[in-house]
Amino acid sequence: MRHALAVARSGDLPDADRPLTAEGRRFVAARALPLLRALPVQPGRILHSPWRRAAETADLLKTLCARAPEPLASLAAAPRAKMLKDLRGESVLAVGHQPWLSELALLLVFGDCRFGADRLRIAQGGMAWLHGDLNPAGMRLMALWPPELAP
Repeated sequence: MRHALAVARSGDLPDADRPLTAEGRRFVAARALPLLRALPVQPGRILHSPWRRAAETADLLKTLCARAPEPLASLAAAPRAKMLKDLRGESVLAVGHQPWLSELALLLVFGDCRFGADRLRIAQGGMAWLHGDLNPAGMRLMALWPPELAP
């Protein structure tokens, strides 16, 4: 899942410190959380980028899981092999940023994070549901919400 709507970038606030807006918080509570609850698989863990807006989004989703959301530094960067080791285990809800989440999805579905990078975008507060083996080209894209495929 990509973090919800955050305050705009400004020179006064480092990018990693940007909080969610009130609209972003409402969106998670009213739209994203009910959608996630309706999925046939619930997360065993919620991992998030340490950046504030991702941490705040994960915190709003904490009722989905018995475990508290955990920060994962690699979710604030382009996907690397080590990240896949950190994501292993029971079903995981990962909250992060664009373009890195799309790159991670492309790596897991097609084996190459550049394949289709100009076409797949995860919207703010949106998510990609992947299922399969947590290896490059080992997963299938089950759903993308909201649909954000570029022409």
